[in-house]
Amino acid sequence: MEYARRLHKIPTGKTAPPHFSGLQPFVLKQDVRSVTGKETRLENVMVAQALAEVVKSSLGPKGMDKMVVDSEGLIWVTNDGATILSKLELQHPIALILAEMANVVDKEVGDGTTSAVLLAGELLKKGGEMLNRKIHAKLILDGYAEALEKALELYDKIAMPVNCEKDTLKNIVKTAISGKIVSGNMERLADVAVEAALRVKKKYGENYNVDLFDVNVEKKAGESITDIQLVEGFAFCREPAHPEMPKRVKNARIAVLQGELRFQNSGRNRLEHTHIFEHPEQMKAFLNEKTRTFSSIVEKIEQTGSNVVIVEKGVDPLVAHFFKRREILVIRRVVIEDIERIAKAVGGNVVSCLDDLSEGDLGMAEAVEVKKIGGEEWTFIEGCKDSKCVTILVRGGTDKVIDEVERSIHDALCVTRDVLRNPKVVVGGAASEIEVAMHLKDWAGQFSGRDQFAVRSFAESLESLAWTLTENAGLDPLELIPRLRAQHRKGETRAGIDVLDGRIKNMAKLNVYDPLAVKQQAIKSATEAAFLILKIDGFFAARKLEKQEKYAKMIDKGSDPEYKKKIYREHKLESLEGGI
Repeated sequence: MEYARRLHKIPTGKTAPPHFSGLQPFVLKQDVRSVTGKETRLENVMVAQALAEVVKSSLGPKGMDKMVVDSEGLIWVTNDGATILSKLELQHPIALILAEMANVVDKEVGDGTTSAVLLAGELLKKGGEMLNRKIHAKLILDGYAEALEKALELYDKIAMPVNCEKDTLKNIVKTAISGKIVSGNMERLADVAVEAALRVKKKYGENYNVDLFDVNVEKKAGESITDIQLVEGFAFCREPAHPEMPKRVKNARIAVLQGELRFQNSGRNRLEHTHIFEHPEQMKAFLNEKTRTFSSIVEKIEQTGSNVVIVEKGVDPLVAHFFKRREILVIRRVVIEDIERIAKAVGGNVVSCLDDLSEGDLGMAEAVEVKKIGGEEWTFIEGCKDSKCVTILVRGGTDKVIDEVERSIHDALCVTRDVLRNPKVVVGGAASEIEVAMHLKDWAGQFSGRDQFAVRSFAESLESLAWTLTENAGLDPLELIPRLRAQHRKGETRAGIDVLDGRIKNMAKLNVYDPLAVKQQAIKSATEAAFLILKIDGFFAARKLEKQEKYAKMIDKGSDPEYKKKIYREHKLESLEGGI
């Protein structure tokens, strides 16, 4: 279809309205791309299918990894659907919508992102086929909405309640990370992730919740994946403010300070806070006052009984010297997020004003030690009583490996949190998809209108996940899927595909479980994305502005000379004509 920009044509023989010049008017700018009607829907469906094909082979324990290299040469190797889509430099709006959907699923439940993208792509494919059969989009959306509600009900019906003991949670976590690069070490990773989550869990109504902020994940290349370490306290890559400070402090009493222990540099450059002295006496008086001020600061902190000080920003060398003489360990330049975590770990309070610091604000730890890891000095705060924050130190042979291990730890923590929030699971191995799809197909017979096709298409889309899982394992879906359906018809609701040996087995006996929350969130997000895209019947895209045009437009928005100067300064513009 040719891109339409004209509003209308005056029919021959008709009189033009008074305001009409006789020329054919343009509604949109000449460089605006527009697509409407059937062509829009076909294009949207094609984009969704193309994006689903990108991550299709990554589904399941036997899924493959993808290597993504961005325009800056950065490399990612992963099979995580949300990560793949977030690192791809996508352009089409439909692709961006699906990538955003995957990101939301990842933030909400931490798993099921690939399934959500594949399901959305299949729903749109089926929707496009129904549109070609002259079924109105409104009927398709109504059928999908009915099917979504019924599917969520069926999932809740087949779900099994579980206890939140460590062994149970480990089995669920191992299922979630079985397709990762860390699958050979998943026993160790599952143990660390579950232990970390259980240590920081909090009561959440009748169940529990885990704030992922309370689990600090640090990375350091070296050694191997099996050397991952759980610190019952806090660990971070920072060195003492003075090289002669003690490297280990037992029975640590920790002051956590926000701000800096030096004269505040409020100027924009060195010239604005430079002191000029006319006589040596003035300089001597200044240095004496500086010494007295810094000495009083150190004495104030020492009087509280603190022998370890954690500071958010910088520490003056003279202050560090005074602390060293008193054998007090000072760690400086700690980011504010870590400052908050350290306070949680040691049970202390973050103090922003030294006048307010008291003994009651101090945190406690059995030991604070500075260790060498990979050629860098790391500070370990260990033995914290009733610690509300823990640290996982990830090791690996290369940066790419530890990045993937970090993503696996994130998924493991999220899955543990999902089960603690809602202690219900469904069996894996495509058993739940086949069971729900089978009931949806039977239920679709209750509809007498065209929405029956939509409900049946929803069921087939859900079943397509089982086909993909089987294909990725190198198995024959034409042989296994019909046999699996037959077993579910006989009432074997926990029968699934064991992709490791290619047989149909009872997944519950193999301890293959998926959190109910993950399955429900993936289906809800995929269906809502399909709703949004199927309702689109027009596409209008303006040309992307070049840099110079963008800045010119920003400057034209305001006539204030100061605003224009700000734009010139921030973007280093010489002139609008001269370029950057």
